[in-house]
This record gives sequence, C-alpha cells and structure tokens, in this order.
Amino acid sequence: MGHHSLIAWIREEIMSTEVVMRSEVVGYTERLEPNPAMSISEGTLYPTTSDGMYEIHQDPIYEDVPRTVLDERRASDAAEALVTLILSDERYMYLASELMGGEKVFVPHWDRLCRMGRDRRTRRLALHRLGKAPSQLFMEGVRGMAEALKGPLTSLWYLCAGACFYAFIIYLIWPDSKAGRWIAATVKRILAEATRMIYD
Repeated sequence: MGHHSLIAWIREEIMSTEVVMRSEVVGYTERLEPNPAMSISEGTLYPTTSDGMYEIHQDPIYEDVPRTVLDERRASDAAEALVTLILSDERYMYLASELMGGEKVFVPHWDRLCRMGRDRRTRRLALHRLGKAPSQLFMEGVRGMAEALKGPLTSLWYLCAGACFYAFIIYLIWPDSKAGRWIAATVKRILAEATRMIYD
C-alpha cells in the first residue's frame, strides 16, 4: 500500500462512526405530593399547584435512543498506522494535527509520538495535545494558585492577574520599549526553564 492510498485509508477509518443505543431522558412524568411547607411556611424546593396545596414532582422517562459516535476501534487502528507512518517520516506530522483530535481514544497515540518522536516539533505538538506543554502547565499552575488563593488572598490573585494582563498589553503595543523587551526576556526564560524541566 503506497503512502497516498495509506493516507486515504487512514482518513476514512479515523473518522469512521457507528450507531449505538444510549439510555437518555426523553421526557418527564408529573406527580403531585402534599406540600409539607403549607403548615410551616410558604417556601418549598419544588414548584407547586396554583393553590399551593401540592408539590409538583417530575420523574424522568428513560429510553434507548440511537446515537452516532466515533468507532473507537477503527479510529484507534487507523491512528496506530498514522503514528507508524509519522515515526518513519515526521514530515507527515501535519496529518496527526489534522486528523487526531483530543478524544480519549487518541491519548495513547499522542503519548507514543511524544516518547518516540525525534523531531522537536513532533514532541511539542504531542505534548500540547496531551495537555503537558509548558504554557499549559504554566496555566494549570496559575489555576492551582488561584484555587489556593481563594478567600482572604483573592485580592492578591487579582493583583497578579492584573499585572500579567498589563504586561501583555505593554508587550503587545510597545514590544521594542525597554519594558517590552524585559517582559519578553522574562517570559522566554520561564518557558525555557519549563521546557528544560519537561525534556530532561
């Protein structure tokens, strides 16, 4: 099978779908129950009848309905063939970016590209798809810091976020200014250190 026919097969298989039956809510039935709040207060967690005497409860009705989903077995087999092709010639990495999305079925294939890819660009794209790129790890750290700073330190978090925002604006508008060059150099150092930590 030549590369052209292999790529055509991969394109077809990696987007293959199948119809599965899934249990989903298709409607609700209503039933009335005496409103216990009538003897205590006017408040209730449920909607009530116009006279307030009964609560209206809704019970979901489940039915099996057909849904078209990705055929994970065929997609995974095609992704395996694609990864093998890329590892033999990493110029085909653009196909992985185009065809393999972020679905869970493709995670092992991105991981294999990350571990076995020789080209730095291949590993960088695979890391990005796995959510492990330096910028993603940085943002994850920022989010974790934001969670840790909830409560009395929230104002400090807003101050840091504001400083980052204004630094971005300064760099965007005046990249050749002294402040812009300092901001660019600082960000490059942070990303270089994060990259070194990941690849070492």
